[in-house]
Amino acid sequence: MSNEHEHWVEKSNHTRLKHHILKFYLENWSRILADASFHNNQEDIYYIDGFAGRGEFLDGDLGSPLIALDKMEKVQRSFNEQYPNKPLRFHIINIENNYRNFLKLEELRKKISTSVSIQNLHGNFLVESKKVVLREALKNCPCFWFVDPFYGARDFSFDHVIDLLFFPNGNRRIRKEVLINFMTYNMVRFIRYGKEQPFILKFLGANSYKEVVESGSYSKLEEAIISFYKSKLRDRGLFVLSQRIQCKDPKDPHADMIYFHMIHCSHSERALLEMRESFVKAQEQKSSFEKELDGGQLDLFDLELVDQPYLGYSKQQLVDFIMKHFGLGSNVLLHKIFVMTLQEIHVSHTVICDMLYDLWKENIIKVINHDGKNRRKPFNSIPKDWKAIDVVLLKDKVHSLSPSYGEQLTLF
Repeated sequence: MSNEHEHWVEKSNHTRLKHHILKFYLENWSRILADASFHNNQEDIYYIDGFAGRGEFLDGDLGSPLIALDKMEKVQRSFNEQYPNKPLRFHIINIENNYRNFLKLEELRKKISTSVSIQNLHGNFLVESKKVVLREALKNCPCFWFVDPFYGARDFSFDHVIDLLFFPNGNRRIRKEVLINFMTYNMVRFIRYGKEQPFILKFLGANSYKEVVESGSYSKLEEAIISFYKSKLRDRGLFVLSQRIQCKDPKDPHADMIYFHMIHCSHSERALLEMRESFVKAQEQKSSFEKELDGGQLDLFDLELVDQPYLGYSKQQLVDFIMKHFGLGSNVLLHKIFVMTLQEIHVSHTVICDMLYDLWKENIIKVINHDGKNRRKPFNSIPKDWKAIDVVLLKDKVHSLSPSYGEQLTLF
């Protein structure tokens, strides 16, 4: 049995986990963009599946193209029934290199009754996606790319991520984003070896192995690889989230623990916020995942959010975080604080907002409104407000925080 065929017999544990995150995010993504379209008259929204596969598994379980279709169909139908004079249309573009898989996608497309536009493209992802990027119709439309390369680093490159996010002559204010399945386990295994190293370095946007490992002081090669990649993306002005996931195949108790990262990048603060909340929501449902995974040994996401000690993430820790990155006594734009915490602290944005509000009421921090508005709750999930507020961590108040709030955690 070939690896390709074996993959489609039934979902592996790590595929189930990827798809859970995709479901959570697409629910938020499709609903929020639909709501936004009401105000900006944006009629077309695109989801592009870079390695779409065959659409469904041999046991009938849904693949990523059908998961996306399910979420978008519901939102589109509801929106168009509620606002018949403001048409909204989701578009799904599936790219698949394997011809048998492509034929299965076409079979499903012809069989499914849906008002969502579906187009299947047969060919290499690097080639076909470049053609998609050049389409005039997509240039000024929101686009979400799901990139889950079957053969890993050979199928993708760092420069290509940038191409997907920065359309030629496109409007930078239009939301573009990419969610990548980053097979860290394989990269750690093969980055030092000649045959695979060139592909991995191209994937990372690195000139040499030395450049990756010397980019910071990390105790593990895995940490160095992820940190290097995120830094490269952020150097391009992107917001980047990563989440580590690991699980073991229950059918092979002697197999290694497989780990990978889901990496999300965009130049939209709203996308950053929604992906963080999707990661948190997925972690909160860890117990239901464990039942579905049929005995798989699971340590989901390394988020610790479901563990009671991490639920006690403290105000002292948040103050330490702000001090480390922005210092004491200086005016710091709230936008900078929120963007940093969303990318690096593995808790809900609501938790951070509540903590900042408490610190404000306790006179640990000072709030300065640039626009003159007297906000009763300055800490919220509205990105445009973040740029109108400065926060100052007051020097003479910081040390009044009790050490009992909790010890400093390793957040990165």
